[in-house]
Amino acid sequence: MRARPPQPRRGGDCALLAFVLFSAAELVPPALAVETTVQNDSFVSGGPAVIVGDFVPGEQAGVRLTSPCNGDIVAVQIGWLASNPGEPLSIERAIHIYNGATFPVPGPQLAILEAPVLTPGALNEFRYLDDQGSIPLRVAVTTGQQFYVTLEFDNPTHVGTGGASVFRDTNGCQSGRNVLFAIPGGWLNFCIFISGDLVIRAVIDCNPTGACCIPATMGCLNLSAANCATAMGIYQGNGTNCATTICFPMGACCLPNGSCLNNVSPATCSAQDGTFQGNGTTCASVNCPPPTGACCFGIAGCIPLSQPDCAVAAGNYRGDGTHCADLNGNGLPDVCEPAPCNPCDTNCDGSVNSLDVSGLVNALLTGSANPCSPCNSDTDNSGTLDGLDISGLVGCLLAP
Repeated sequence: MRARPPQPRRGGDCALLAFVLFSAAELVPPALAVETTVQNDSFVSGGPAVIVGDFVPGEQAGVRLTSPCNGDIVAVQIGWLASNPGEPLSIERAIHIYNGATFPVPGPQLAILEAPVLTPGALNEFRYLDDQGSIPLRVAVTTGQQFYVTLEFDNPTHVGTGGASVFRDTNGCQSGRNVLFAIPGGWLNFCIFISGDLVIRAVIDCNPTGACCIPATMGCLNLSAANCATAMGIYQGNGTNCATTICFPMGACCLPNGSCLNNVSPATCSAQDGTFQGNGTTCASVNCPPPTGACCFGIAGCIPLSQPDCAVAAGNYRGDGTHCADLNGNGLPDVCEPAPCNPCDTNCDGSVNSLDVSGLVNALLTGSANPCSPCNSDTDNSGTLDGLDISGLVGCLLAP
């Protein structure tokens, strides 16, 4: 194609058509992966199209595309059209994929597909670098990366006499997206000559990424699911990212006895029967509830309460960490059996210590033991509450 001022034949205005385009699946085996087609053109099957010509051998027509994702170019598609329905197949010189960082002159070549066979009236799809179909096309791209796909002609095109060539849509040529390698003239902005975008496309197998939590390093990387597995990580799902993902939360842990641990993981907290308070929390910022245990009300039943709440409710507290269901031989959680008799526990706090002295003194002065004590403070087991029970209590306190 000779470089010259814009002419009607450069846009192929002599071949304005509307036709039904063959699907790419009719020409090649269907793709197995979920893929994304990248295009500049707005052409749809059955819509208007304009054949672009005439080219001479060695010239190239192409488009500059932008990748929507991290992935691989696995196919290219070349729209090929003739006004004469009887036009034969055409074997052209090559399809090129170039780096698209600059315009209109491409950067380094990324791949070449030799001797493509083009069928008129079809969006011809190519997935192999060689004509034997043994070397798959696979060019790695990243999100936002620009690249060119061009067709290099090996035959002159004569669209005025019904010959086949590339074609374009009819709603305007987008700046910076269509290129021509002219002989002579070199690389040019094709929008100088045509008023639509060429129907040349690429198919990209997008590799979705997500946050990958890596226990070995306690870190996070944005990887594909496959690469995350290779890194022995835990994939958090497509579309997630490390900026918003908390891989290894650490915070305060409230233990059953009411105490608190700082800077522990949920797993560590759970292993100690604790309650994790959330990532970033500290013991200073949380209020751990007091320990609870079985609070018995005789035949009225049993409920878990803290010791202070059980006392307010006039219940019989069975100790921190006890459970109502564990106190019954019959397995019924709503009835408590009598607590084991320990007459020296005169104040019924679950332990024998110096505080029981005041409990016994109060029992002797009033003539009655603490009503919660099952043995009425008869510390010497004489059957009578009297001064001799003082010696019994001393014996309990001195016992090993």
